[in-house]
Amino acid sequence: MAQKNDVIQIVRELDNNEIILIELQGSLEHSIEKSYHDMYLGKLERGENNDYVLTIGNHILVGKKSELKNPFILCSKCKKSEDEKENKIKIVNIIKNKISFNLRPTPILFNN
Repeated sequence: MAQKNDVIQIVRELDNNEIILIELQGSLEHSIEKSYHDMYLGKLERGENNDYVLTIGNHILVGKKSELKNPFILCSKCKKSEDEKENKIKIVNIIKNKISFNLRPTPILFNN
């Protein structure tokens, strides 16, 4: 579980098959799942002025897309056959951009 003020990085695939890193400041906690793998995080939309809006529960975060100084390589471990002695790693994609959400979330208020 992330600690307070940790940077949480999540890899997300955008609609044009670009894989992107999502960077959140603070903590991200959930009570149901034990792992974030394949978990629904929230709704990510492109906003005005080329910013991005992430809605998680009743909170809205606004972030900016930027290019990574050093790209990441997203890898997948390949299954090895019985006669192979070494593990093989397959390059799945190269992550060149990230969306940083540096500001505190804004709560969504509902009027009854």
